[in-house]
Amino acid sequence: MKSITALCACLCAVCARAGEDAEPAAKGVFSSIQIEIGGRFKADMSWDDSRTSPGNYVLWVNREVAGPKAVAEAGAVSRNDDEFNLTANETRLWLNLKGPVLGGVSTAGRLEVDFFGAGAAENKSHLMLRRAYIDFGWDEYDLRVLAGQHSDVISPLVPTTINYSVGWDIGNIGYRRPQFRVTKKFALGEAFGGPCGLELAGALTRTIGENYSLTGSTHTESGEDSGFPTSQARIGLTFPGIDRKPVTAGVSAHYGKEQYDGSSIAPSDLAHRRTFESFSFNVDVRVPVYFSPWLDFTVSGEYFYGRNLDAYLGGIGQGVNLTPTRVSGITSEGGWGQLSYQGLHRDTGLVFNSGAGVDNPHDGAVAGTGRTRNMFVFTNVFYDLTKQLQLGAEYGWYKTEYRRRGEGKANRAQCAVIWNF
Repeated sequence: MKSITALCACLCAVCARAGEDAEPAAKGVFSSIQIEIGGRFKADMSWDDSRTSPGNYVLWVNREVAGPKAVAEAGAVSRNDDEFNLTANETRLWLNLKGPVLGGVSTAGRLEVDFFGAGAAENKSHLMLRRAYIDFGWDEYDLRVLAGQHSDVISPLVPTTINYSVGWDIGNIGYRRPQFRVTKKFALGEAFGGPCGLELAGALTRTIGENYSLTGSTHTESGEDSGFPTSQARIGLTFPGIDRKPVTAGVSAHYGKEQYDGSSIAPSDLAHRRTFESFSFNVDVRVPVYFSPWLDFTVSGEYFYGRNLDAYLGGIGQGVNLTPTRVSGITSEGGWGQLSYQGLHRDTGLVFNSGAGVDNPHDGAVAGTGRTRNMFVFTNVFYDLTKQLQLGAEYGWYKTEYRRRGEGKANRAQCAVIWNF
């Protein structure tokens, strides 16, 4: 009996010793990097009184034709053909990671996905990569380097909409893509009663082009085939405004090329190469207007001018015209503006937003019966039911004009339930 007791005591001592050895090792793995798991569940329900594309969210309104003509005309739909959509695809999950500062270098990273991946039935959605990047830098010098997939440097703002597409193809350009970015901030001292700052950002980004067929069996990608990355840059200025609230303003631009080896005009001619430039010039501004807790507004907006912008959600989804009569990039300009009211949020949990936007490709550059003008007006309200649970309702009016062949109009009513965690 004594021997059994002694053996048990020895085993307990060994297990305790093993636990002491294992616990610090496990802590060593996790204590050096902070990991934050977050996300939000979002359920959207919407009704449109006319057909929109793609449906769960609005990029443009389909061309409407009265009566039986809609059957005979390609791309047209019957007028006032309403639709209803219900989706949870905008649910997002993310990981934020933060490492220790070693040798003066701080490190961080983020992985973020939603469920708007293409090619799946509505109730069997696919994951879509939104962001996946490494962010490191020297805080002492306000210098950061980012490598991976993130939002564009150009046109960094977005309107606050329940509609998932936040004004894409209707005045708001800029998306997400793989990139290598460097950002440097400069303190400019005091002015107007507060600090001023300058931010310079530049990036080499993946050129996103079109998949096309050269001979019917060989496929390539026009951005990849260009042979070099797209460059982006932005200069941003921050200075105090009303009640010393920070006002931000910036100018930005991008430049890149797509190459087609054998165009749609002569697809079998492999020696026939055409190169199309993609560029934009942009302005962004955000101005807090604060007089009191009850008079708390924010005005924000952007303007753009550029060519071959379909990969940046400009030109109403049209980048290059490859028709025999005109082979060129499609030039477009537009912008958006928004007024947000936060004066009731502290006491009631309510925030109101209203805005408008327009994307206006040059008519002569658009092929066939392509889209020549796209505009929208929206207003919405968000209500914090709890600290994490938010309700939203939005009304939007959308109008898309088509070259020589009419237009489409839609009224959209949308509501959402959002649970942030």
